[in-house]
Amino acid sequence: MKKILLMATLLLGVIQFSNTLLAADSPMTAIENPVLVCESEGAKYAFEGFERRVWQGDPGVEEGLEFTILSFKQVKRIAYDWRVKAELEFMEQKMEYKLRTYSKIVLDDNGSASFNVKLNVFIKNPETSKYQKVLNKIPCQTSE
Repeated sequence: MKKILLMATLLLGVIQFSNTLLAADSPMTAIENPVLVCESEGAKYAFEGFERRVWQGDPGVEEGLEFTILSFKQVKRIAYDWRVKAELEFMEQKMEYKLRTYSKIVLDDNGSASFNVKLNVFIKNPETSKYQKVLNKIPCQTSE
């Protein structure tokens, strides 16, 4: 677990300080038309749900590492309730992720509906082939 957290932390740190090191790895691209953006203190995940694109980057930055999508599924019939399996490549090492968003509809005092969306992030341990949760209940903002 410590090794996976260390690798994830290293990846986020390198993204922050040097985009040029990643040229041969997962592509650093502009985050285009995100419908969902989830941010914690040290990480940002952006989802473009129509073309099934996902990025990982730094909060406040409009570009990020674009995941290679292995599967992108909508669960139930609720918007923003997705299960994504994807991978990033960094220094010739592939890291497989599961990104799970959970959404529920909430009503404000005026009866207006909105979505409350959270993201959980899992990384596959290459030694055991099991996924371990590395980020929990990251708050997300929809583009609506």
